[in-house]
Amino acid sequence: MINWQLFKVDRDLLQNNRENLLRFSDNLNENAIRLIYANDKNDHEDWKMADHMVERFASFSNDPASFFSGTPYEHKKLNYGCNLNMNGADAHRVMEFFKYIKYSLGIYGIKTMFGVEHVEPWKVYDSIHFYFLLTETMQSAVIEKYNAMYDCM
Repeated sequence: MINWQLFKVDRDLLQNNRENLLRFSDNLNENAIRLIYANDKNDHEDWKMADHMVERFASFSNDPASFFSGTPYEHKKLNYGCNLNMNGADAHRVMEFFKYIKYSLGIYGIKTMFGVEHVEPWKVYDSIHFYFLLTETMQSAVIEKYNAMYDCM
């Protein structure tokens, strides 16, 4: 049986890793992905993988948290490749939270929770930067809404 409570996040976890998360978000781009996935510049298969991962990143609207998915091996590559410096379980939890902001809240959720003036920043910024632009009260509200999902499971 899955312990869904382990998926919850708290403000301390996010605040304690604020600088790491923002650095990760700033550092993860097409060039970084190519360096992470194309280990051997002479290996055609490595470059094919790197090209595939760049396309995958673009398909996630260049949102670092959304790109952070897949296997523990991929997590490790991204964690170390972009200096996230978080343990695997915490990194996974936090990235799931940011994916929730990007894909589950939506425009209606942003308008309802924070007001129409926050829709444009939500569209423009990746989910990590958007979260840290919010006030403490707004951050707590989004965390509470996210964690409430796991209370139902």
